[in-house]
Amino acid sequence: MEALVEQADQIADKYEVDSDALIDVLSLDDPQEQEEQLSELLPNASDRDKAKIYRIMEDIDPILQRREKLYENADAALQEARYLEEQQQAASAAENAQLRQNITRNVVERVQEKLPFLKGIEGLDMSAIQQKASETDPTVLHPVDHAYNAVSAQVFPTVVRQYLEMRKEVESLTDRLAEYEDAEPAMSGQTKAPSARAGVSDNASFEERVNAALGAV
Repeated sequence: MEALVEQADQIADKYEVDSDALIDVLSLDDPQEQEEQLSELLPNASDRDKAKIYRIMEDIDPILQRREKLYENADAALQEARYLEEQQQAASAAENAQLRQNITRNVVERVQEKLPFLKGIEGLDMSAIQQKASETDPTVLHPVDHAYNAVSAQVFPTVVRQYLEMRKEVESLTDRLAEYEDAEPAMSGQTKAPSARAGVSDNASFEERVNAALGAV
């Protein structure tokens, strides 16, 4: 359309006529009326230029028809475009959700592998934590939640290291208490023979050993 209008403007400039008036003639639907107004507007046009005008008329007609049809279908086309966009967004959301589930599962497995003592903490449901984490979309995370997660991620490793060090210290103290119990003098003045603590086997858990040692003291 722009190319055809430019050609019409060139012809209008050549014969010093209003280009808008020439465009109006080209846009008419009635061929007879086009002929009459074109003769009035360009009475001195050469046969070559008239041929150019007629060619523009032939080329511009299907373009105008196509434009009119596009205008008529604009609402339907907009609805279709919105529907396609919604489908793409839904597909992208489903893909991202699946990706989050896979990543979260791998992270939880890695954490449990590195921190096996988590399984023994009462009330800690790693399955529920995994489910909630996989359902959280980081792209819509509230700034407060984002800041909290960032701070927790930096604090957590330090807390874990401190906890593990405390466990080692408690185990060491438990062993020393056990040695003290075994070395306590008997009524005869002889030390007690090494024996297992009452009710505690060699395969007892760490908590059972601690409880037994503290109970003996």
